[in-house]
Amino acid sequence: MSGTFSLHTLTLSLGLQNEEFDPKVMYDPQADRFIFVCLNGFEPATSNAIIGFSQTNSAFGAWNFYVLPGNPLNNNKWTDFPMLSISEQEVYLTVNLIYPDSTWQAGFSETIIWQMNKNDGYNGNTLNSLLHTNIDFNGQPLRNLCPVKGGSGVYGP
Repeated sequence: MSGTFSLHTLTLSLGLQNEEFDPKVMYDPQADRFIFVCLNGFEPATSNAIIGFSQTNSAFGAWNFYVLPGNPLNNNKWTDFPMLSISEQEVYLTVNLIYPDSTWQAGFSETIIWQMNKNDGYNGNTLNSLLHTNIDFNGQPLRNLCPVKGGSGVYGP
């Protein structure tokens, strides 16, 4: 398969009824695979994060998709601004939680981190995720936390 197709077509098998937005794709050179994320829904009741793992080294091949809740703390927030990073074993997804009926600028609540084993995603296994919350600096929530892969070797691979 090659060419172009919509986010909705790509994620159609998930049966989500809302608009997909904010797509990101990252190539994992260690696994020679791709990781994809996009968001779905703009309200706490409909918000989800979709994460996909390619089954082969072709972005146009088969994918394993998973849905993470966009209101994971059940506190009337929705998910926006996804960012990805990978390590040797895991993938990290950071997102902002936003208050409903507000702009993404004024409605910011906090940034959270989803941590997942990337090989489980590539293999289509159950994707057990670890959620990190309450991330702050001097008592203020950090905004738009962007995960990065370590390069110095000081803190690990």
